[in-house]
Amino acid sequence: MRKEIILLILIGYALLFGWNSKMVTATKLAIEMPVQEEILVKFGDQRRVLNTLTQWQDKYDVSVVGKLSQIDVWVLRSDEALIVDKLKQEKSVLWVEKNGIVVTHGVIPDDNFYQAQQENLRVIGLPEAWQLTKGNEIPVAVVDTGLMLNHPDLNDKVWHNLAEIPDNGIDDDENGYVDDVVGWNFVSNNND
Repeated sequence: MRKEIILLILIGYALLFGWNSKMVTATKLAIEMPVQEEILVKFGDQRRVLNTLTQWQDKYDVSVVGKLSQIDVWVLRSDEALIVDKLKQEKSVLWVEKNGIVVTHGVIPDDNFYQAQQENLRVIGLPEAWQLTKGNEIPVAVVDTGLMLNHPDLNDKVWHNLAEIPDNGIDDDENGYVDDVVGWNFVSNNND
């Protein structure tokens, strides 16, 4: 759960700050190296996992390598080439994939402030998140004390509520917030 939240935060930052034409990418973004005969399985319902794994040992000839306890993912070994496709059909499986090691090279923006003042973005792995998405299409909510709407990296990336007419004093979209053109400040209870 923690890794999923961190990934969502990373993607959120990537979407918010978006892709800039000045960004420089590494020549090879990712290299995937499979771990021989290992698969990763995430079960939807954790209560019957041990029974299911016992049944699979006979049914699919799989063996349990271990469990990644922090994320409740089981590591299994199987010689069968189509095991991933077969396990995808099991009702108890949330997802299954071949195990592998992914080596990433980050996306580094050509921004004077990034190297000098944005260590926090590197610490949370934002260059790697930029490899997954570069933004532009999915709105992201910023839960913070605010942001500079006129900042050059944000001014063309901030979502605009097209159902609102700016500064007319009317709640045009009838969502309970007057003139919420670029969102709502819930601390000050206004549109600033």
